[in-house]
Amino acid sequence: MTPGFEVGHNLSRWRFSDPAAKEVFPDWEEATALAVGGLRALFAEDPDDPRLLALIDELSSSNERFTELWEQAEVGYTKGVTHIHHPDVGDLYLTRTKLDLPHTGGAHIITWHAPPNSTSAHGLEKLRAMIERH
Repeated sequence: MTPGFEVGHNLSRWRFSDPAAKEVFPDWEEATALAVGGLRALFAEDPDDPRLLALIDELSSSNERFTELWEQAEVGYTKGVTHIHHPDVGDLYLTRTKLDLPHTGGAHIITWHAPPNSTSAHGLEKLRAMIERH
């Protein structure tokens, strides 16, 4: 399993607090900017959410990069390609897409996918096979 992506872990917190995030996200600057844009979108939907406020407070008090990005006030996710370096399958270049879930108060899903027959698609297939074996 890739660090930071385990069930129950907060991926945004991990990106800012664990040095391993810079290995998994070679373009860490972009990855952290995307995370903050997503958190800002959630904040716009529910500025009184106590869990979100606690996370923002925690990251603001412990991470200069987070504070810098939060003050820039970029909101939302952008379409594009995310570069992930997976320790078992190498570099993956995955197109990210945000899917809004209606009637949920702003809940959404971010999908990452690779073009068919690409090196990244083959890497994802290897990961799927690894998961099935466990």
